[in-house]
Amino acid sequence: MKTPALLLLFSLPLFASLAMAQQASAQIDKPHITVNGEAVVSVTPDKIVITLGIETTDGEIMAARQKNSAIFKNALLAFKECGATEKDIQTNYLSIQPWKRNNYVGGPSDGYIVLNTIGVTIADVTKIDDLVTKALQAGVNYVYGIDMQTTEFKKYRAEARKNALEAAKEKAEKMAAVLGQSLGDPIVIEENASNNPYGGYFGMRSAASNSQVTMPSDPGELPQTAALGKVTLRANVRVTFELKK
Repeated sequence: MKTPALLLLFSLPLFASLAMAQQASAQIDKPHITVNGEAVVSVTPDKIVITLGIETTDGEIMAARQKNSAIFKNALLAFKECGATEKDIQTNYLSIQPWKRNNYVGGPSDGYIVLNTIGVTIADVTKIDDLVTKALQAGVNYVYGIDMQTTEFKKYRAEARKNALEAAKEKAEKMAAVLGQSLGDPIVIEENASNNPYGGYFGMRSAASNSQVTMPSDPGELPQTAALGKVTLRANVRVTFELKK
């Protein structure tokens, strides 16, 4: 007696989905117009994630690690002076590999190379110059990326989506008017999702792009000011409207 009841319960959502699909299909058969709408919202960043690298070499593995740890400790002090806390500083990657001076295959190892990649998050975007300079002075070798973000991501993403829908509606209205038609209700609304909702940001290439920037050993060679850009969030939608005469 229980099995039919369970089958009925599982069947109800299926029938409902089929009914909705059939209804949407029937509506698509009506005269309609499909348009894309895109919008970009630019905001001032209030969160910066800087990815740095410390590379040390030595003939002895422990000596190479100790050199790296010493630089890391000095760098930590520099980060904290710029407002970063313990939770804002983390090791993203640590590797220890044999090192060859001439880098030819099959030759003997000349020692070991230790690479420690660090991610530092700061809220005060005006501290970028100071943090990078002090990190270099502490012995940091690489700046892999400066990623500018906003802590109000959801708010601005919703704003971009709203603007994209309005753009799609405006475009559809103008196109329909040329044909002597008017818009009815929206039939299908789709959002073209992106793996990177940020349309772009100012800064050096991120570590994710497998590129790196070797910084000059002399902090005096650095630009005096890192120009703060805008964080841009993109939204792209596709909407199908019914057409009416």
